[in-house]
Amino acid sequence: MKSNIEWEKWGERDPLYAVAAWPGKEKGNKNTWTDDEFYELGASDWEDFLRHWRHYRLRPAHCLEIGCGAGRITKQMSQTFERVTATTIITLGRKPHR
Repeated sequence: MKSNIEWEKWGERDPLYAVAAWPGKEKGNKNTWTDDEFYELGASDWEDFLRHWRHYRLRPAHCLEIGCGAGRITKQMSQTFERVTATTIITLGRKPHR
């Protein structure tokens, strides 16, 4: 993404594809992301991340996820950490300053 404006447009048009831009998964394609597929991808990605983090003796008390978006990985984190704080920025109805 080249700017926040472009990111916001993707979010309005096709939020799952904006996060996981795999060829053929965009809206209007016969293989567009389903919610289940999207969150299964999050589970797979989380397993990969977790494997690396365990090397550094991860302490599973509390995690802050910045930029959680649609929560693709948040659910998985909640199964690892005692507490997860997930946050993202949403700009509803705001026009960008020029």
